[in-house]
Amino acid sequence: MRYLDTSLIIAALTIEPGSDRAQRALSQGGEPMMISDWSLTELSSALSIKLRTGQITADERASHSAAIQRFTMHSFVKVPVTAADFRTAAIYADSWQAAIRAGDALHLAIAAARGAVVWTLDKGMAEAGPPLGVRVRLI
Repeated sequence: MRYLDTSLIIAALTIEPGSDRAQRALSQGGEPMMISDWSLTELSSALSIKLRTGQITADERASHSAAIQRFTMHSFVKVPVTAADFRTAAIYADSWQAAIRAGDALHLAIAAARGAVVWTLDKGMAEAGPPLGVRVRLI
C-alpha cells in the first residue's frame, strides 16, 4: 500500500515545483493509496497557508478542499491515527539524528504500522524514514 504524504497531495492539487511529478504519481495504478486523519488536518492547514500568503484565492481553496473530500471518499483508503501511532512518532522524533519534525514522524509511524510505503516529495522525510525502518519513496 502507498501512504501519501501531504506534500505530494498538495503539490498535485496546486501549482508547485513538484506538481507534475505528484500528478503522475497519483495517476499510477496498482496498489491502493492511503491517507490518515492527520493528512486531512495537514492538508487543511496547507491550503489555509496558501490562501493567507496569496498563493491561492478563497475560491481555489474551496475547490481544492472539495477535491480532497472527493478523493477521500473515492480514491484513498483513510485510516485513523491511534495512540500507538503517536507513541511511535514520539520515538521517531526522539531520534535526534533523523532531524524529523513531529508531523513527519507521525506520518512515518502511521505508514509503518500499516506496512505501507510513504510516497513523498519531502527530501528530509525521505532521508529520515529508512534509518527508522520505514520504507519511503521520494517522488
